Amino acid sequence: MTEQIHIVDAQPTTETTDERDPDVEDVEVHAPEFYAEATEPAWSDYGRRAGAFIKALLPELGKDEFLDDRRSIHHFEQLDDLRLVDELDADETGDVDLAVLFALPDESLLFVGSDPTAKDTTPLFGFIVEPFAPIPPPTSAQEALDLLRPEEIREVFDGGDEPARQGEWWLLPTRKVPVGTHFRPGVNSRPYGPSPLGNHVPREWGMTVSDDEFMAGVRDRVEQLPASIQTPPEVIEWVHRQHSRVPTPEFAPEWEEVQELAGDILVRGTLRHRENDHFVEQLGDQWHSAQTHEMDVYTADEFDRVVLD
Repeated sequence: MTEQIHIVDAQPTTETTDERDPDVEDVEVHAPEFYAEATEPAWSDYGRRAGAFIKALLPELGKDEFLDDRRSIHHFEQLDDLRLVDELDADETGDVDLAVLFALPDESLLFVGSDPTAKDTTPLFGFIVEPFAPIPPPTSAQEALDLLRPEEIREVFDGGDEPARQGEWWLLPTRKVPVGTHFRPGVNSRPYGPSPLGNHVPREWGMTVSDDEFMAGVRDRVEQLPASIQTPPEVIEWVHRQHSRVPTPEFAPEWEEVQELAGDILVRGTLRHRENDHFVEQLGDQWHSAQTHEMDVYTADEFDRVVLD
């Protein structure tokens, strides 16, 4: 069992009253035992591409200190600081083709997986769990994988079923129907129209809140929303335009905010990827609830560069 250490105050004090800043939350960290108990990885099991992905991923995660910069004929020698905590047999789930949990010397945990819904030549993805993260540290590859599954999705898996998925989006059949506007972004020709799922574009989608409730929430959250924008389709188009700009303006709301204001995002028909990174998902005419996680997941693009998904 992983021991939890609760840090109350780092400085000794003779005061009898608690004068800590009430806006600063206590932080829970796990005891530094993962790295010491982990084993040497059998790198030959993962392939050269996985090694290249991890070496490109560590600097993006701020972990380049654990990447040995020596030149070597051995492909994985630069990753000597990584230790294997656990790996999941791909036969145990059709959800991933690879699921490996590593420990780093600073007691952070690195998960690396391979996504079978990806069309890329490098369908690898990865994320980090820091020792001070406000979530229980995963002790197995399965627990790490579950961090990418919302609670309702985990319940479906526990029941023996496996929901449809495209990338980070899970698609759960539902009896709910959209309230208000039905959106049809246009997926018959490129460029695809705006979507609250970012690069994942459904043939048809809707919200579970009324147009008036959505607009009230947007006006309350987005101070720089132009006064000329009066309807949800205009909001979605405006947000899409802002995210098409480089760099994205600071005042532009994130898609996560739009999703929160929309209640549930319901989709049906085909689900396509704007950059063609994933196979088309066929959902038929039944509405599906689109759900995702809150982890920062990195993937490799077509040039083997690591990017935040």
